[in-house]
Amino acid sequence: MNNYYRFKQIHTERSLEIKNEFWNSFTMYIKRLILEDWLTENFGKKDYDSGWLWGCDDEILLNRIVEELGIFINIFDVNFDMPKTADILSILEFFYIYISKPIETVIGYGGDRYSSEFDKASARYEYTIYINQLFENHRYSYKMVKGKVNHVASKELNSIYDGLQNESVESELIDLIRRSFNSFSDRTGQKKDDALMIIANALERVKTLEGNNKKKSIVEIIDRIDENPKVREYINILIKDITNISNNCRIRHHEINKFEIKNPAVQDFLYYEYLNIIKLLLSAYDLEL
Repeated sequence: MNNYYRFKQIHTERSLEIKNEFWNSFTMYIKRLILEDWLTENFGKKDYDSGWLWGCDDEILLNRIVEELGIFINIFDVNFDMPKTADILSILEFFYIYISKPIETVIGYGGDRYSSEFDKASARYEYTIYINQLFENHRYSYKMVKGKVNHVASKELNSIYDGLQNESVESELIDLIRRSFNSFSDRTGQKKDDALMIIANALERVKTLEGNNKKKSIVEIIDRIDENPKVREYINILIKDITNISNNCRIRHHEINKFEIKNPAVQDFLYYEYLNIIKLLLSAYDLEL
């Protein structure tokens, strides 16, 4: 896929909600794959004399989408309404399952191409590269891996998640961070409240590394981080501020008098703030996530 000028001009902020431009690109791509017989193995018409396959039966293809996903779409009709984001991502995964490249083809008397052997692995590899390039060009925070579309939070966060193997860090804390990551990375973007609650609870657990008296424990932890008393004071203030947010917003507690944080940008900021504080406190013991 070419790196056209318009893709360089798209705002760098990444989105979760799929828009028409992406859907247009994807449906045209699928139409091209159909013309190149990439869907012939599973949805092609059969020559009963030779047993070879040709073309793609559009009705069978669309019916299979409805059967497996429960989604009524028509990728061949430009006037058909674009599906919702979650449905589009499922459709991307659907085609990953059923594509394959013809590797042995003959031309029939009518000019139709007939195929008898197909390469699924090669097709899936090329399809994955193309879909991820579409995500990149249109600035969506998704990535297809082994046929599944995942929400990509950030390279740093993914690296932390992949590295959560440190046996020196207690397993319950690692489990909390994993769970928070899974909610934060949910491809619908609708579980960030859960992610904040879990990562805030993880911070509360880290505060007890020097005992169950959190106020005393956190002072002892911070004393190990930096020799400069001013730096220690500022770190303590920072932790108190994030704790106040946890307690006064609807993060760790869900009473009626608490208020919600609905802005996704603020949710993202707070999640990384919690995570960075946890990393800082663990560094006092030479522990890394």
